[in-house]
Amino acid sequence: MIKIILSILILCCIAYLGYGIERYYKIRLAIINEYVDFLRYASREIEFLKTNIIDLINKYPSKVKQFDLNIGDESSINIDSKYLTKEVNQSISSFFDKLTTTDYNSRSNLLNHSIEVAEQYRVVAEKEKIQKGELSRKLCILAGIGLLILSL
Repeated sequence: MIKIILSILILCCIAYLGYGIERYYKIRLAIINEYVDFLRYASREIEFLKTNIIDLINKYPSKVKQFDLNIGDESSINIDSKYLTKEVNQSISSFFDKLTTTDYNSRSNLLNHSIEVAEQYRVVAEKEKIQKGELSRKLCILAGIGLLILSL
């Protein structure tokens, strides 16, 4: 009886590990999607309404809590998310640094370039979510079932 309970407990732990890995890649994709949405929102607001960038960032309604953009009047934004790679973190941080120092004419070029780069990051994150996240979940569940069978 104890052997069965321990085997089921091991199956649950390994399956939970697989779901945790998949969740990591889902959150990563959600953050990058949120960044792409923010870039499109900022592009639209800056081009047509000439909105102040600080007000624009503070008023953006973030859907993902890991991508919360609230800054003061003169602060710089540093994105350091554990879900993003170092390259993506640096790219996002450099975008906000450049955005606060450029003029209105250069901002549209910066936004268009950043949208293209972010779309590439999004495509890579989608592939990794499928290749690493979903596959890890399935493999962990199968490994747990295999260990359950071997232990009984």
